[in-house]
Amino acid sequence: MSTEASAKTIVVSGDFTLDWNLARSRALEAQRGVWEPEVCSRLEWQRGGAALLADLVESVAAQVRDRAVFEIRQADTPRRTGKAEDIQIGPEDPRFHHSYASWMPFPFAAKAPDKEKPAWRVAEFLGINRCSDREADTKWARVVNDDSRAQIVVLDDADLGFRSKRDLWPAALTEFGSHPWVLVKMSRPVARGELWDHLRAHHAEKLIAVMMVNDLRLTEVQVSHELSWERTAQDLVWEVIYNRALRSLAPCAHVVISFNAAGAFLYSRDSEGELPCRLLFDPEVVEGMWEQGYPGRMVGYSSCLTAGIAKEVMLAPEKPNIRQGIRAGLWALRCLHREGYGERGVSASEVNLEFPVGNVVNALTKSDSPFQETVVPMRTGNKYWTILGDRCPGNLEEVARNVVLQGPENVLKESHSDGSEPS
Repeated sequence: MSTEASAKTIVVSGDFTLDWNLARSRALEAQRGVWEPEVCSRLEWQRGGAALLADLVESVAAQVRDRAVFEIRQADTPRRTGKAEDIQIGPEDPRFHHSYASWMPFPFAAKAPDKEKPAWRVAEFLGINRCSDREADTKWARVVNDDSRAQIVVLDDADLGFRSKRDLWPAALTEFGSHPWVLVKMSRPVARGELWDHLRAHHAEKLIAVMMVNDLRLTEVQVSHELSWERTAQDLVWEVIYNRALRSLAPCAHVVISFNAAGAFLYSRDSEGELPCRLLFDPEVVEGMWEQGYPGRMVGYSSCLTAGIAKEVMLAPEKPNIRQGIRAGLWALRCLHREGYGERGVSASEVNLEFPVGNVVNALTKSDSPFQETVVPMRTGNKYWTILGDRCPGNLEEVARNVVLQGPENVLKESHSDGSEPS
């Protein structure tokens, strides 16, 4: 049987945006209060939303081709060619949603030596210009050569219209008898809308939902911020299981809630007798701390995490290693933030502000990472749960002595909450 004949199908669809990246030199005009002709600014677009996710998934599929062969199906969205036709697409094209961000060169790290070249990162998110439903021609948004028998469906639901446009949904979601893995990256309001209701009713058994914790905080969910890993994780356990606004998440195979570069929370419906919730975290930081060491912001965190999980589904569709996918995705998004877009150290007139697909996908292969994991118990009565207490049961004086002698990070890494190395 030929490789082509044995290839499986992944369909990637969802909300598409044109991401407009404005490269700016360091703002002399802001310091002097006058217009400076020497200050360069340059605007260029890239594929965003579902198209960016499709590019990542396609590159991941190429990386694992020696172990699993997949063909990628997606919508006929614009691509940069480096030719004259690129300029035919403008920031007011009524067919598309347009997202804007201002980029500047930032110090590579807050404490980096002078020899480190600056990295291009986001200075300011400038918002989005939504296309009008009256003006939008959505034929281009349909998946080309859609496959109702696709084994994996990856969706980007940014609440820009896709969730309510059933005619744009991949055929594998609506075909009777089709049961693909469905990996959906959601933005607020999460777990809402016609698409979600359909996924929950027909695909919950193989549904993986990925979201950012701040999207939950901006809804009807109470989750602490930057206090402790224990408090935040137990807040999420309670909210996912008991909050009516999130009750529809409980039937999902897996729910992944990202803390950006610091870690992620995982709820798994079928936990094989174990508690259903886990925290994957960097013990040396709390939420928001790692990013402080690398000034500037970034586009693409949740896409990196989704790509890491998608890779594991490709490799082992019978029983994907979701935890490994999360760890790989977290490492990849850190690499993305550190290096930024384009080449470090080049000027605004020369930089190519484009998502570094190749670098991100290569980062997914890292075999070790700083992320540890622990099972998160339900909060009960006045009992106070700590990660250190789980990993170092017994005399607290002995634990304190070991911390002084070995360092807190070594004590934390000595054992895992389930008594074994994380899988």
